[in-house]
Amino acid sequence: MAGAMSRFGAVLACCAVLAAFSGCGGGPGATGSPEHPAVSDEAKGLLRAGDAARDAGQPQKALDAYERARKAGADEALIRTRQCLAHLSAKSWRPALDACRAALASRPDDAEALYGAGYASLMLHDPQAAAQSLEAALAVRPDMIQAARTLGLAQHQAGAHDKAAAVLQKALETGGGDPDTANNLGLALLALGRADEAAAAFRSALSIKDSPRARNNLGLALCQTGRFDDAYAAFLAAGGEAAAHNNLGVCYRERGMTDKAAEEFEKAIQTFAYVVDELA
Repeated sequence: MAGAMSRFGAVLACCAVLAAFSGCGGGPGATGSPEHPAVSDEAKGLLRAGDAARDAGQPQKALDAYERARKAGADEALIRTRQCLAHLSAKSWRPALDACRAALASRPDDAEALYGAGYASLMLHDPQAAAQSLEAALAVRPDMIQAARTLGLAQHQAGAHDKAAAVLQKALETGGGDPDTANNLGLALLALGRADEAAAAFRSALSIKDSPRARNNLGLALCQTGRFDDAYAAFLAAGGEAAAHNNLGVCYRERGMTDKAAEEFEKAIQTFAYVVDELA
């Protein structure tokens, strides 16, 4: 029963859910490796080995190869940037940020290091610093789509929803369909009170990849437009019957429809009690 209650509690929060991008650029290092000259063929070989290990999801092996390349005379700033990307792959945000900042001390226009610093800052809950680094990365490389996607997420978290909507819309138009970008665009539009456009963005995300997160967010957008039956259907697909009744109750309550809210909360309780009895 305790396990059932825990699962029920996990799906009952009626809140907008951001999509954090997986890894670093849809996979660590997907933005490309910085190209700086290595001193020797040995160093170049070690850099290639480190990149291959990072791409294979072996960040510690990559870090070991990069350290050996440094000792073999590879460019120090290049090594720091590569280390940053490897730490991002390992979700070691603070070491990643430190490594990218060290690279930027000597190469302030290194787009990869700027991107890495921005991504790490975002994961360390500093969206303002993240946005600053990511804007700088795009100033150097306007075609760095993953930096634009991450910038939109940072701006949204920083409360600059209008900027987030603009940059995410551009990222979608120039970078092809991406469900996380579409989801986050929907959230920015929802925060701006543009619920119909937000619903369209969430549907776009779902057309690319089905996701409980995007379905929940679609339900929130439909609630804002007063389309409660459709909102319930979205919540139902996202988290089951009990969660759907609860979330619809929250929607009614936020619109001052307290009687309907109470009815939905009662239905959620009854549904949950039935589920618990079945699992007992």
